[in-house]
Amino acid sequence: MTEQLILVNIALDGGSAFFLMVTILPLLARHHRTKPMRLLAVAEGLHWFALVLKVAAGLNLLSTASYTQANSNSLTAALLDAASATALLGCIMTDADGRLRLWKRVNPLPLNLMAAALVPVILALIIESFLFRVGLLGLVYSASLGLVQILLALENSRVIRQREEELDIRQARLLVDQIRPHFISNALMSIRELCYTDPEAAAARIDDFAGYLRGNMAALTSEELIPFNRELEHIKAYAALEKADPSRRFTLDFDLQAGDFALPALTLQPIVENAIRHGALSRRDGQGRVLVRTEAIGRFVRVTVTDNGTGEAALTTREQEHVGVAMKNVETRLNKLCQGTLALTRTPEGARAVITIPRMEMRYRAHPQRG
Repeated sequence: MTEQLILVNIALDGGSAFFLMVTILPLLARHHRTKPMRLLAVAEGLHWFALVLKVAAGLNLLSTASYTQANSNSLTAALLDAASATALLGCIMTDADGRLRLWKRVNPLPLNLMAAALVPVILALIIESFLFRVGLLGLVYSASLGLVQILLALENSRVIRQREEELDIRQARLLVDQIRPHFISNALMSIRELCYTDPEAAAARIDDFAGYLRGNMAALTSEELIPFNRELEHIKAYAALEKADPSRRFTLDFDLQAGDFALPALTLQPIVENAIRHGALSRRDGQGRVLVRTEAIGRFVRVTVTDNGTGEAALTTREQEHVGVAMKNVETRLNKLCQGTLALTRTPEGARAVITIPRMEMRYRAHPQRG
């Protein structure tokens, strides 16, 4: 091998190593820490080490003409490239649920990623069969890794946009669910009756009604976490409107062991509303009870809502579907806005809903609430 060819190969491998060093940097970002991206980072890192060894072998060959050392480094580099190709294959074969599989996948095989990984390498092998002394494979494989990274980033951006659109739709549906004409009509009729019998109570219920609507409208456009106390005010406003009708008897109690935290707007209130409407009010003896408890547990805050109602057995199929959609909307908002979780359980003694919120997500930018 002439020194000129060695210099050409060193330049190709050195340029490829620099290119990989630059492309690996975005993979260090937090939002790129998905399993495919981690495997791709491993593939790029292993191939980078292989390129560095090849460059070292070429420089050593120029200075000492030691084919033994050059071949030793080339063998190590080949093993690194083989490991890199395995990691890249794992990146491509990772399914939507994070598992590696070829058959019975959630998502179809990403043919675009397979083409980006294989086609350039195959072309490089064909070219090298004619220019066997010029090492194009390392350069082309580096380009393939970069192309796969770009395609993965574009796919991740598409998925994020799709999830944001789904969240917007769920927020709109949640608002429509919360502002029900039937409930508004009943609340206004109860306030109307109070105007004749107890004007001061009627004025208080009007304030509750205004606060209830204000909280619902603010939740539609806000993706900020709000103080727990503000969501608590929304809950109390709703409960007061329900109790404005004397026939709707229930008890709402609070055991607040933790209060200095934040959560997405309109997440706890729909759960309490569901517990009142389909839990406490399902009892005919007027002894329906809903308990809201908050407690700090390690790095988390847990909010538990329990009721002693008769539960879903008393609901129609349509009402059960409505409750299911509402709870799914709440779960989506919790997960999207603060990585929180929602767990629902039902027993013969009633229902239990548990919200868990990480303490690290209890940061919010408080804005004064406008009347």
